[in-house]
Amino acid sequence: LKLFLLDLFCHPALPAMTAVPNDLRMLSTSLKSELQDVKLPVKGEIPAWVDGSLYRNGPALFEIGEDHFQHWFDGQAMLHRFHVQGGAVQYTNKFLQSHNYKAHMQAGKIAVDEFGTVAPSSIFSRLSAAWSGPSPYENNNVSVKVMSGKLVALSETPKVLEVDPALGPVGPVVWSDKLRASPLSTAHPHTMEDGRFLNYETVLGKDCFYRLYTTPAEAAGVGAPLERTEVARIPSVRPAYMHSFGLSTSYYILVEFPWLFQLSKFVSGQASKTIFGSAPETVIDGMYSWEPGQGTWFTLCHRETGALRRVRLAEGIFAYHHVNAVEDEQGRVSIDMMCYPDPRYNALTLEKVRSTFFTQLPEFQGGQLRRYIVDLEKETIETKVLFDGVCELPTIDYTRRNTKPYQFVYGLGYDGQALRVDLHSGETKEWKQPGCWCGEPIFVPRPEGEEEDDGVVLTVVSDPSTGRSSLAVLNAATMEQVALAETPHHIPMGLHGTFARL
Repeated sequence: LKLFLLDLFCHPALPAMTAVPNDLRMLSTSLKSELQDVKLPVKGEIPAWVDGSLYRNGPALFEIGEDHFQHWFDGQAMLHRFHVQGGAVQYTNKFLQSHNYKAHMQAGKIAVDEFGTVAPSSIFSRLSAAWSGPSPYENNNVSVKVMSGKLVALSETPKVLEVDPALGPVGPVVWSDKLRASPLSTAHPHTMEDGRFLNYETVLGKDCFYRLYTTPAEAAGVGAPLERTEVARIPSVRPAYMHSFGLSTSYYILVEFPWLFQLSKFVSGQASKTIFGSAPETVIDGMYSWEPGQGTWFTLCHRETGALRRVRLAEGIFAYHHVNAVEDEQGRVSIDMMCYPDPRYNALTLEKVRSTFFTQLPEFQGGQLRRYIVDLEKETIETKVLFDGVCELPTIDYTRRNTKPYQFVYGLGYDGQALRVDLHSGETKEWKQPGCWCGEPIFVPRPEGEEEDDGVVLTVVSDPSTGRSSLAVLNAATMEQVALAETPHHIPMGLHGTFARL
């Protein structure tokens, strides 16, 4: 199948906003400067054991020439590296040299379609593009991970872009296998107990299915091809949109929300784009239909036998982010997610996120951190609210606690604060500087630490009063500030990152 995600986007380009404001809008104002290994001033003292690099990914360029994008996720991907060693911090930021970025830069205007913006073009150009097929979609601005020793930028297509540890461009990862092509994947892979990289793809066609695959635990050379191994295939009549997925000690876990692929919607969106140059609000809206009456299916695939078990929850729910999945002695599986009554992508237009921090948007209210306890023998699902409120971009002590019993979740709260939720007591702790907004908090464990919260939390905090951003180092147990390293410029609101020693 061809990658047809690009054929669904929506709004024509409009004149750009170029000023860097001293308010919330700085989070979605373009950052055009690139820096290399700049030593940052550090206030406080970073523990000596914090040794490695925080890598961050997110949209950073929101206009091309006189055109500007419509949706937050249209922004061109920029990678950031905070290299921490001996208490010092060096900062690097680079635009991801993707197909999209290079096409826009060469044209001096929006040249290819993005997540929520249609590139201005004539009907003859659109007909020609429809005939020749979509161009490669490479604006991988969602996350950055380590895959088989490679540092890679990911989005929701199977296209994976590699960079070197200093953020220099390498190029698309070449798959040496012959697995059937797919249009959709996720930017939230897992690392398995033996070090293998695990991800899933949605394959569309006469027979639709979800494919789970791994890449080797052994590190591959820079630019070297990788072979994917299919470890599970799960058939689906109408595939669901799933931004992430779960993993427990025994199961691959897909929670199939009732946002379901609809062929007629896709075809009509294609036709509207080709003929009129317009399409649904986002790429996802152009493919999926929200049908809460269908309920939510919890699909568990046994990692050893491949046996499938499906249990239906009558309520139609939606979640972007899985948090963890843990099995108990009775064989029940607890699946923790940040849940909402329905999908919210169309709320994240640049117009909206420039007026209200995204966790405060009306569309994001009603969110809850929930646990769904799936009893496969009784075929029942029990719902438990872990936190009544927003805890977005959630992270845990992943390397030591994923698939295992755990106590703490870190995320973004309603006011843009770095938040810690104690799942045992319900207690919350938070950190935020007045008038500032935090990014995804990432937990880094102390190497000799035994307690789950023995470590630090790293988050990028933006201060509109100074027009700059900083790396904040927090005590994970108390959420008190340990150190702050200020960058020479602002950093637009990012999405996901990772801490790695490469």
